[in-house]
Amino acid sequence: MKRFSIIVCATQIVLSLYCTAATAAPLPVMLLDFNKQAADESFIDASGNGNNAICVSDCNTDGDAVFFYSWDWLEVPDSPQLNPRDEFSVAAWIYPANAAYPMDPTGIDDWFVVPQKILGKVTGDFDGGYVLGLEVNAKNRHKYTLFAETWDSTGKQFSLLKGTVDYSVPSHVAMTWKKRGTMKTYVNGKLVGVVDTGRNPIGENSNPFRIGIAPWDTNALLFEGDMDNVAFFRKELSPAQIKALMNKPSAFDRY
Repeated sequence: MKRFSIIVCATQIVLSLYCTAATAAPLPVMLLDFNKQAADESFIDASGNGNNAICVSDCNTDGDAVFFYSWDWLEVPDSPQLNPRDEFSVAAWIYPANAAYPMDPTGIDDWFVVPQKILGKVTGDFDGGYVLGLEVNAKNRHKYTLFAETWDSTGKQFSLLKGTVDYSVPSHVAMTWKKRGTMKTYVNGKLVGVVDTGRNPIGENSNPFRIGIAPWDTNALLFEGDMDNVAFFRKELSPAQIKALMNKPSAFDRY
């Protein structure tokens, strides 16, 4: 009986160590939690890698999240760390609130959400890079659908238009990508889309990493609402790691 107990305990220890290793995410190369600003009012990269985000126009913050309410966006200067090549993951907490309210003489409630980009790094040539955004949901125009796109080094596009995101409700969104593997998207820790990738790496570009606007055109597809915990990893996170990342403290815990 004593020997049996020792075996059971040893097995439990091994399983515990395995589970811990399986869910422990690699360190991000960029983490913007919007808790601290530098002297130039840029948001400090909490990962310690110096990928600070510069506010263009008039971004606002309460020390926990950043707010986009007009033509505001953030730029992280080009860095080799943000050109991932073989694999990467990107995630953010968002509170999207961009909608259109056309005049309706009949008085019928006719508002609908509008497309917007959350973050990304790609040029107008679309020959390499990645972007995560929101499109109008095909079944309910009061909701969004998560839209992820990547372009490999040959310019081939991979895209996923999957996963419902609510208007004016906090949501955690994420995308992962791995060469010779898959691209995946997540909403609130749930896997919502998968597509196979190819043998080529993500194409590189020298554009800034932009948040809250179309990465290739700062006159298009602005994000309106709040954002927190923008994280970038040079590794493909597992579903368990994405869920663990979502469960970390954020400005939206109070909702």
